[in-house]
Amino acid sequence: MCLDVQNASLSIGAPIWQFMPNGSDAQHFRFEDAGNGFFYIRTLAGLYVTADAPTSAPAGPGGTIGIKQDRKYTPGPVVAQNPDLQRWKFASSNISAINPNDYTISCAAVPGKVLQPAHGSTASGAAVVLGDPAVTHSPIVIPNPWSVTSPLLPSSGMFHV
Repeated sequence: MCLDVQNASLSIGAPIWQFMPNGSDAQHFRFEDAGNGFFYIRTLAGLYVTADAPTSAPAGPGGTIGIKQDRKYTPGPVVAQNPDLQRWKFASSNISAINPNDYTISCAAVPGKVLQPAHGSTASGAAVVLGDPAVTHSPIVIPNPWSVTSPLLPSSGMFHV
């Protein structure tokens, strides 16, 4: 499955889901350096992959937070538009030679949660959310991996999530 903008929407607020690989622009994303090891992920509409502002209930253990595309947030008094909701960190496996393009993706605003299909789904069209990482028992395997290639990340070429 690939990260995908639902129905190739160009609209603010369109959900991000996983979908069968089809080579469409809805599955191509761009990185922007956001500083301090974080990146912005841009969609085909030029919008930003954004975590919904968490409330106290879904951000807790077991809860999930929705993902959408939105305009770029700037620092200010609106808590629901915290720029950290759009800043993403990529963590690779401990042994990058085995899976050099596999990364766990987390959000600056919600430490401890990782990008993944809702309910661990393998179905096309399943929502992508921030949730608790899967438990792994091997230093080689990373939880909830996404295969990513980008010139901004080590050992990679073009960007594809």
